[in-house]
Amino acid sequence: MLYTSFLRPRGPGVLWSYAPDAGSIAVGSTGGGVQVGGIGDVPPLDWGEFSRDLRLARRWSDDVHVFSLEGCVRQGFLARLRDFDWHQPVVPPSETAGQVEMMRQVLRAILWLSARPLVLLFGLLAVLWLLSHLRRAPRCKPPTK
Repeated sequence: MLYTSFLRPRGPGVLWSYAPDAGSIAVGSTGGGVQVGGIGDVPPLDWGEFSRDLRLARRWSDDVHVFSLEGCVRQGFLARLRDFDWHQPVVPPSETAGQVEMMRQVLRAILWLSARPLVLLFGLLAVLWLLSHLRRAPRCKPPTK
């Protein structure tokens, strides 16, 4: 479930970053059925955002799901979906997807290290040892005349 409405303005980048690994993709939220604690009122996707997300998701998967039907009915999207042009061009969110991918790599590294505390401990000790030896190294003085 890649709800870009909860992740504005980087939502499309999140969708683009996670979509290649997904067997199917759910987009939304078009409104209704969701209470997000602590975030406040999250406006539902408008037609432009919703159609963009559908096309982005379709580039990665044949199985695209929508949340929620109630929101689509409320906003009048169902009639528009009947004649939806899946082949209309959509610009991949390359810049925000790159930012999201970088954050995912940092989080993966943190998780990897947190599962291996000895690697983290020895790495920190090696860095401290190296820094202490660099400070003690004799410094070259410029020649005097």
